[in-house]
Amino acid sequence: MVYKTNNPLEYNKVDGIVSDETAPAPQVQSAGVGTAILVGVFSWGPTELSQKVSQRLELFRTYMDTAISGMDALINKSFSSLRVVRVDVADAVKAAKTFQDIDPKDSVVFTAKYKGAKGNDIQVKIEDGTNSGKKYSVKLNDSANVSYFPEEIYDDVALSDVPATFANSKLVVASLSVGADTDPENTVGYVALTLGSNGAAVDTDYQNAIAKTEVEKSGNVVFLDVYNEVRNGYLKATAAVTQDKMVICAGPENQTVAEAVTAADALRDVDGRIIYAYNWLETTIRGVKVFQSPASFMASIISNIGPHIDPAYAGNSQYLYGVSAIKNGLSRPNFITLKEGGISSFEFDSDIGFKVKSGIVTQILNSEKVQF
Repeated sequence: MVYKTNNPLEYNKVDGIVSDETAPAPQVQSAGVGTAILVGVFSWGPTELSQKVSQRLELFRTYMDTAISGMDALINKSFSSLRVVRVDVADAVKAAKTFQDIDPKDSVVFTAKYKGAKGNDIQVKIEDGTNSGKKYSVKLNDSANVSYFPEEIYDDVALSDVPATFANSKLVVASLSVGADTDPENTVGYVALTLGSNGAAVDTDYQNAIAKTEVEKSGNVVFLDVYNEVRNGYLKATAAVTQDKMVICAGPENQTVAEAVTAADALRDVDGRIIYAYNWLETTIRGVKVFQSPASFMASIISNIGPHIDPAYAGNSQYLYGVSAIKNGLSRPNFITLKEGGISSFEFDSDIGFKVKSGIVTQILNSEKVQF
């Protein structure tokens, strides 16, 4: 018979089997191995490091579903956990519209909540309030995203209450013009905000955005939507600063094997936290087949596997379900050259499908850190 006790003083009182059952420690929740962080350009949304995005609807409600590089980098990939940093493009502009009173004199100004040309799709209608003041209706003239951003209607709003009334708006910020003392005139239907612009993201914009990922335990692997040599350098610097996450670097679409080896040589670190992904992959984006950087596909794989599993494990081909072709059909000598250069390349295996050829980081001098 088994005697159960948690008292060590009773263990040896008599011969027999003693069972000491102890409840396990509570689970500790943390960022986990599956948290990928995308730094990219989006048409809408905040520019700080997001909370974890658990589903696509949540992503669309924050950043909108539009054809832009950041959103495209996520299409046809799965992530066990995802966070986003929208690149704050310095020369992007918020859309806005000033409405005048009867004088006419500037009265109320509506400004898009975030920078970007998407703000030009926001429309405002002003009518007499049902009981007093004005009735304001704000909507997004975009059929693809209207369900995520339903029309906002505010009735019986006094002029002085306009800023506070729109404090929780998902689309606009409202303010009073200097010296405004009279309600704005009613509009003829809906009037669009204007002059919003996406601007052009430059390397320093990405540098500032990448720095926002350096919060401790914020995630485990950082990747970009659009790469170049300078941005790869920013990622290398982040890997050195954080020490708790990996980064994925990549080159241009038509990069040769020799060019990739040269690029990876400049991206070696001490700890083996830098992955150089090679060989662009074809997928279908909004009905069109395009080649994409392998970085986002590599991030998807790493997000879905444990740290003890080699990204090159054949079973990981399931995470490349969206891939339809590969850019370069490489030879065995090519793969050997890439591996010796610290480059993790993708391949097409006729028996398995699309997969990672070598699970390797750029740190190749220390053989203990070759596999990750």
